[in-house]
Amino acid sequence: MGIRNKVSIWAWISMIWVTILGGSGLYFTNHVAELSFSMVENKAVPMIEVNHIRGTAWKVYLSGILHAGLTDPMEMEKLGAKMDKQSAHLLEQLDNYSQVPGVSKEWLNSINGSWAEFREIIDNAISLSKIYAKEDAMQLLVLDGKEAFDNVLVKVAMEETRHREQMTILRDHAGNTSNKAIRWITVITILFGLMVLIGWFYARIVSQSLNNVTEHLTTSVTAISSTINQQERIASQQAISVNQTNVTMEELGTSARKSAEQTDVVA
Repeated sequence: MGIRNKVSIWAWISMIWVTILGGSGLYFTNHVAELSFSMVENKAVPMIEVNHIRGTAWKVYLSGILHAGLTDPMEMEKLGAKMDKQSAHLLEQLDNYSQVPGVSKEWLNSINGSWAEFREIIDNAISLSKIYAKEDAMQLLVLDGKEAFDNVLVKVAMEETRHREQMTILRDHAGNTSNKAIRWITVITILFGLMVLIGWFYARIVSQSLNNVTEHLTTSVTAISSTINQQERIASQQAISVNQTNVTMEELGTSARKSAEQTDVVA
């Protein structure tokens, strides 16, 4: 295989490997980000909404107890109007929460029923408080009202537990995905290191091949130069021999002419 082909193959292998490494890192990072976003948007936010429902329910219950302790008619009227707003706000919160994906109709019907029962006891207690039957109103709130209120809180706690369990599952899944990403990237990094070592070894082979070619070319050039020099020396020697031959021929020609002249004189 030629040097150019070897270099091209190694370049393609390196590009493909870097692409795999970058793609794997991007995939796992994106997956963990999606899980984290899902935890916040689908579980943490609904838990906050459920906690707001709990807080509003407590406000209504405490306002009822406070109403039973008031004697000023105007203050009782203001507090009653405030409780109506709080109760309406809680129903609005439940309606908004019903739009959250995964909320069961069974749970919504259950908590709405529990809240209606609690609200009926509160209204009866407020009615007793308005006619100054304060002890009866307080007793109704502390006994039947507390039981009904605890029933509402149990429904709220059930939904909080459901979200908490799902968040735990998502968190564990995100942790597993993160661990997989670490292991996968570690393996790829090790393999990439091995590829670097192989590339280094491969580069040495290519370099050795280039050195061999260079040495061969140098040897060939030296041999050709030596041959040319030798041929030049032979040509020079041949030229000297030709010159000597020409001189000898000229000398022989001169001797022949002299001999001919002498023969002519004798005759």
